[in-house]
Amino acid sequence: MPELIFSYTRADALADGVLRDITEMATEAGVKYHTACTATFWGELVKPSEFARETMCNSEDGRLWDVLWMFVNATKGRIPHKSYRDGVSDVLEYEALFVMGDKPEAVLRTIKAVCGPGDNAEPVITFMLPHED
Repeated sequence: MPELIFSYTRADALADGVLRDITEMATEAGVKYHTACTATFWGELVKPSEFARETMCNSEDGRLWDVLWMFVNATKGRIPHKSYRDGVSDVLEYEALFVMGDKPEAVLRTIKAVCGPGDNAEPVITFMLPHED
C-alpha cells in the first residue's frame, strides 16, 4: 500500500477560508446537507459591488438566499438546469441574475453546485463558479 504523503480535507479548506460554510442559510432554504461555497464564488457572486449594495440594496445575505432558493427550485425541476455526474459527484448547473459592477442591469451568471462525498464520505454540497472544481 502506498504511503500517504499529504491530504487536504474539506475541514482544512473551511479552516483556511478556501471554502465558506453556508449550511445555516442553506438549511433554512431547504437543503439537507452540509453546504459550503468557494471563496471565489463568494467574492464574485455573493458579495455585492459597492454600487449594487448602495444603489440596488443588495446584501450578502440577500444574494446568498437567492442562490440557495434558485438551487432548491432547480433540484425540483422548477427552473431550467443541467445535471450530470462527474466521477463520484453529482453536478447541477443553473443560472441566476446578479447586479455586477457599477451597472444597474442584472447579468445572467451560471452557478455550479456539486454534491459529493465529504471527509467521512457523507454527502456535502459545494457551490462554485463553472470553471472551478
